[in-house]
Amino acid sequence: MTRQEILHRAHKLFLNNSNTNLVTMDNLATELKCSKKTVYKYFNTKDDLLNAMCDYEITKWNDAAEQVFFNNKSDVTRLNTIIYNVDKSISCFFKAPISQQFERKAVVVNAYQNLRQQSFEYYLKMAIQPYEDFLKKKKQSIEELAEFIITYLETIHQKEQPNQSGVETLIFLVFNKINDKNV
Repeated sequence: MTRQEILHRAHKLFLNNSNTNLVTMDNLATELKCSKKTVYKYFNTKDDLLNAMCDYEITKWNDAAEQVFFNNKSDVTRLNTIIYNVDKSISCFFKAPISQQFERKAVVVNAYQNLRQQSFEYYLKMAIQPYEDFLKKKKQSIEELAEFIITYLETIHQKEQPNQSGVETLIFLVFNKINDKNV
């Protein structure tokens, strides 16, 4: 049993359980059909496992973002795709049962802040970069627009029932900020 296999299975268990206290290292070992010793070989505590899962998610997100830039030639498609990917990730963090539990909330908040700073901001700035001249004409910066996008999406997901039209409205607003013409 590898570390990655344990992380993958643990991720499924935590997402499917509304109470993380029900997910124990014993349960995980049983689910994986391995010994507790194998699980503890890689993770000393459940918090270590949660932190590793969060790091794993950041790595997966970054890999997916890299693929957006590699596979899409259009600047518009890149920016749209990155916005949708940020939206999906924010949604996962805000809806995950683990994020609602006080005893584990600090782990999730810390992971979210890392993802926001290391990934969302970085890839949004890269996706916005081709529009820098348009933004300068409107006296805006790439950083300001990236922050606007993230804050807008966070606000959407703090509501009870976020919907797709919120993201579509955001994309419309972003392109209006970039250029007077609709793209």
